[in-house]
Amino acid sequence: MPRSRLRYMFLHAEFMYKPRSTDQAARSTFDTNLRSRLGALSPADTVLLICDSEATIDSLKPLMSEFSHLPTEYVIANPQPRETQTDTPTRCEWEAPDAWRQMEMSDRWARILVALRRAAQIGGDGYLIMPAHEAVYRRDLLEQMVALAEEKRAETGKWHAVSPIGDNPLIRRRRTSFLASLQDHPRESILGVRSVHVNLQARHSTRDVFTAGFDREMLDHVCEGGQGFWGKMGMIPFAVCGEVARAVNTDAWEDDLEIDRTMHELGHGTTCLKVQRSVYHLQYGVPFFQTPENVRQTITRHLHYSLKIPGDKPSALQSPPSQRSLYRARTDAGYSRALAAADVLIAQCDAEMRARVAQYGCSWVDWGAYRYVARPRDPAVEVWKQG
Repeated sequence: MPRSRLRYMFLHAEFMYKPRSTDQAARSTFDTNLRSRLGALSPADTVLLICDSEATIDSLKPLMSEFSHLPTEYVIANPQPRETQTDTPTRCEWEAPDAWRQMEMSDRWARILVALRRAAQIGGDGYLIMPAHEAVYRRDLLEQMVALAEEKRAETGKWHAVSPIGDNPLIRRRRTSFLASLQDHPRESILGVRSVHVNLQARHSTRDVFTAGFDREMLDHVCEGGQGFWGKMGMIPFAVCGEVARAVNTDAWEDDLEIDRTMHELGHGTTCLKVQRSVYHLQYGVPFFQTPENVRQTITRHLHYSLKIPGDKPSALQSPPSQRSLYRARTDAGYSRALAAADVLIAQCDAEMRARVAQYGCSWVDWGAYRYVARPRDPAVEVWKQG
């Protein structure tokens, strides 16, 4: 059991959307990741499991019995239907339009608000932690994040929310010059492959297609773009959680970006902490990559984020591959095919989204139990649920 060297307590909030999977591989990854995060806590900390149902709570209790030394709270939180409903299902020609109900917010926002309000109730010297299910880390990460938050507060007088960003200095030190030279060559010569149409028929890993789709130059510099708080793992001081909960706009789709914006609007700050993989990384379960449809759905969701951007600025997924991705494509034939396939898939998903916008003035993507509707240059998102 880890001993805390900090004078701060953590409220560790987990957002649980459904019961633990009955698929052995999926459950194994989920349980391993969760054990990692819970193992980073001490008895001075509190676990807050915010779930969608009693069935989800019941599925978690056997695993949580391994952490009986951690104070644990269970809460059920789901979004409620809006009082007034728009005509989106009918206008967009959805199947069984009368069966859809527009929600007040996303299920994730409903659980974020519960976490923020509970942290505000606790008060004192502490931090709210909100990790994604794929986040894996040790106690070292929490200590480093608190140290950075306190350092920033001493420098600026402002409370700071902190998020870790995976870093790989080994690649930068050893390959920077070579990788930079690759950017001077045409893309086709870097990949060393034939036409995209040929490569789409070749063997490549679905996992590699996902990696290639998201390992992009723009996403490789997230800390330099101004956003410091990220949804994969974030830490917020208890002292500001109450005012953040009152000030956030829950119509915003990207909740991490909205929390980041709100922190600055309230006069506080956010910052990234670059860490090595041994301290923090994202571990996705193998079942997530078993079908190309899972990858397509994830790419489609991220492309929809870009609809709200004024002008014709493309999605980060449409930026060039990162130097790391280009290097791997040069040295791994299977990955080079996956990169070509990812580019085609991104273009296809973008074309489908643009076609919907042209026909209906909006586009949508299904994610979990909900459907999200986005419109060009509109930061608000509609959330719908069937039944």
